[in-house]
Order: sequence, then structure tokens, then C-alpha cells
Amino acid sequence: MASFLKEIQLDQPIDVVSMVMDDFMYHNRFTRGDWDGEMVYVQNQPGSAKRYMIWYYAAGTFHVEAWNKGVFGGKSNPDAVYSRLITSLIGQLKRQNANSMSGGHIGSDPIHHDTPHSDNHTRLRQDTNWQGKGVMVTRSTGTAGARPLGNLPPEALKALLIAGFVFAILFPFVGFILGIVVQIQCAGADDGEMRKLSNLAKGVISLSFLRFAFSFGINIVSILLGML
Repeated sequence: MASFLKEIQLDQPIDVVSMVMDDFMYHNRFTRGDWDGEMVYVQNQPGSAKRYMIWYYAAGTFHVEAWNKGVFGGKSNPDAVYSRLITSLIGQLKRQNANSMSGGHIGSDPIHHDTPHSDNHTRLRQDTNWQGKGVMVTRSTGTAGARPLGNLPPEALKALLIAGFVFAILFPFVGFILGIVVQIQCAGADDGEMRKLSNLAKGVISLSFLRFAFSFGINIVSILLGML
């Protein structure tokens, strides 16, 4: 199982961190959920894997773990959009300070929430207060560093590659398309596993092209021989 793990030394008041996190959860529609009996935040995205997060703040250090639900039910590294979302959150936490938020509260400047849904946000804030008390949350073991995948988890990409190699021989066009899909999903990969998948996708594309060229050549030769 793999997930994104990060620890950042912020040395900010807990209220500041809680306000930023409340804002993040509210605008990105995270709700409380469960993962193997552990209390987590979950975001349901139509057409993509569920996104999960655990965070806590203790002794000036912000701890966060984020992951997607893999195709086989386990933890999978965050997809590309989720990775950018987390990177943006971390940047905001680093930039934020107590002075810029003095006199403010959730629902007022500098974080805007004054909408007809403010009652929902109030309930969400009450529901998330446990995260801001320095509560130590058990973290699952994972691989630090998010990988910029598309919406498909690595397990799904591997399955597509296997199918791609099979179709490259039987139906080159289908194999070519599957190779392109995996290549697009792995675009911008920054670790060894994803680069390997990207290279395998290139292999599927090349094999499909060669198989198509071979079949095309055989057909041309057959036509020419038939004309003799």
C-alpha cells in the first residue's frame, strides 16, 4: 500500500492551522469517514477513485497523509489533481501566519465563507474540531512523495498494460489506444515505478504499430501476388 506522507514544521498557533484546514475541507467537500476502523476525511469524486486524508498538528509540526482508494481496495498514491491540491494546501499553510488572520474567524475575511451554506460549514467546523487538538492519529505506513498520476491508480495502469500487450498482437489498434492511455496517465511521472510503466506503454505502442505495419505489408504483398 502506498500513500503521500508529509511533515512540516509550521510553529503556528493551532487556531491558524485549524482555520486553514477547515477552509480546505469545506471548499473541497471532504466529510468524515472511516478507513479500516480509523477516522479519516473522505472526498467522493464522480468518475474517479475516492480520496482520503488524515491530518494532525502537534508541537508545531503539521502531519498529513493522503491517498486514493485503489482498484483492489487498498491505498494508492494520490492522483494528479489531488497531488496538486495537497501541494497548494501545504503552500498555503507555509504562507499563512497569525497576524494575517488576526481578528478573523472561519466564515469571514481573510477566508471567505459567508454564503447561504454557512450553516453547513458551521456544522463541518464543529465536526472537524477533533483534528485541531494535537490528537495523535495512527498513521499507516506508506511511501512519502506524491506521484503525478492521472485519475487511474497504478494497479489499473498495470492491468491496462497487460491487456495492451495482448491486444497489440491480436488487435493492434486496440493495443495502440491502450498504450496511449497509459502513456498519458504517466505523463510527468517523477519516480522509478511510473517511469517504468511509461516505458512499457511506449513498448505497447511500438509493438502495436509494428504488428499493424506487418499485417498491412502482408496484405499488400498478397494483393500484388494476386495481380500477377
